[in-house]
Amino acid sequence: MPGASDMRHTDGDRARDVVVAAMRRGMSAEEVSRTCGVSLATVVHLVRGGYPWTENSRRITASAALLEDAAKARKGGRG
Repeated sequence: MPGASDMRHTDGDRARDVVVAAMRRGMSAEEVSRTCGVSLATVVHLVRGGYPWTENSRRITASAALLEDAAKARKGGRG
């Protein structure tokens, strides 16, 4: 089936989803960078549509729960 490989959700896609969701909840790129342990350049690269290195993808996706908790705390527990 042509284009089937385009539908695969990669680690980079998941990492981007995590970053974008955190930023939509009000976190800054700097906060996301610190929470995930990746560089600010990596976060900006993801938001602009790029793909991170594999290790950075793993760090970001592993930090998804931390980002969610941080975003909720930022809102004062609502969310």
